[in-house]
Order: sequence, then structure tokens, then C-alpha cells
Amino acid sequence: MKKICVLAGAAIMSLFSCQKNQPSEPYQKSVNDIIYASVEDDCSSRTSIADGNNIVWSEGDCVISFMKKTLGCKYRVTTESVGSKSAEFTRVGLDYGESTPLNHNVSYYPYDAAVVCAASAEGSSYTLSVTLPETQQYVSGGFAGNSFPMTAVSDDNNLTFKNVCGLLKLQLKGVQKVASIKVQGNTTEKLSGAAVVTAYADGSVPSIEMSSSAM
Repeated sequence: MKKICVLAGAAIMSLFSCQKNQPSEPYQKSVNDIIYASVEDDCSSRTSIADGNNIVWSEGDCVISFMKKTLGCKYRVTTESVGSKSAEFTRVGLDYGESTPLNHNVSYYPYDAAVVCAASAEGSSYTLSVTLPETQQYVSGGFAGNSFPMTAVSDDNNLTFKNVCGLLKLQLKGVQKVASIKVQGNTTEKLSGAAVVTAYADGSVPSIEMSSSAM
């Protein structure tokens, strides 16, 4: 797709947001407890739009990151980073479990525990099995949280996110209130549902392919 610059046992388990079971051994602090995320310049596709159309991270933003292995873990933006283009994210829970090594760190926004990451044969690109929501929320001046997909690939913990899809910007005038807007694709074009996103280590624009079950 062409890019357009655009919750007693259940409570215990909720502390561990990664994709595998709780370990019996005590947790050892890891270098991957913190990642640093920024968004590419000149594209209006995040949850908040600051002056000059700079895209900034918002309160509660979370990503799923695969830190050189196919076991993904949840990271949440720190309070101090809210409102910034470049933000610090801290890991939520642990990342114990079996996994396959990856050549790079790969991240996806918005966070979804069901996202699966796999590497190409040469390890220079990564496929992410995701679901694009049928309904996306908006807020005044930008997007609501979890509204727009982005990916990042990096050798280290500094991740620059690139937009997966294009941005549809509507400028409405008048005194009426608009509760919702329905967007349809041309003929059989699919806009939501299961999809595979490919992220590239060389910084190329991510690509997306909708599944046959998508709508």
C-alpha cells in the first residue's frame, strides 16, 4: 500500500503481559527493559498531532516488541515521554519462553498480544501477522489511541516507527455533529481484518497484504 504522509488468579496473571508463562526463577533485570521509540518526520499518522503536524506519543500508548527473538513483549510509554516525538518505553511483564532468534529488534504499534513475527530467509525483512480494526476512534485534532499501525526495525533499542497505511484526513464544516463516518474501498478492496505487514531492515516503507478473510 502506498504510504501517505499521514485486564485472585486472573489479577496475578495480568502482571505478565508477554506471550509465555511465568518463570519459577527470580527476574533478572535486562538491557531490554527499556526501548526508545520515535516516529518518522513529516507524516500525520499517530494518536496526537502537535504544532507543525509533528506526530507525538500519547498517554497509554503501547507497542509489542520482538527483541531479537520471536517472543514478543509489551512496552508502555513513560509518563515523562507523553507529548514527545521521541519517547522512552518500559517493558510490562517478563519475556520468558521459547523463541527463535532474530537478526533485529522488531516492533509494532498498536500493541496486540496476538501479533506474530517471523523473519525472511535472509533475515533482512520481517512479517507481522496483525489485525486491522474495522472501527477506529478519533479525537479532536488527531487519532484516538490504538488507531494507526506502525512498524520499526533496528539493530539496537532505538526504534524509528514508520507508517504502515495511509492517512485519510477529513475537513468538515458546519454546525452539525458527526458521530461516525463509514469508509469503503473501491470495488473489492479490503480495509480491515487479518493482514500481514512486512517491515524491512533497510528502512524501506512497510508493505501490507490483506488476507482473504479481510473486509
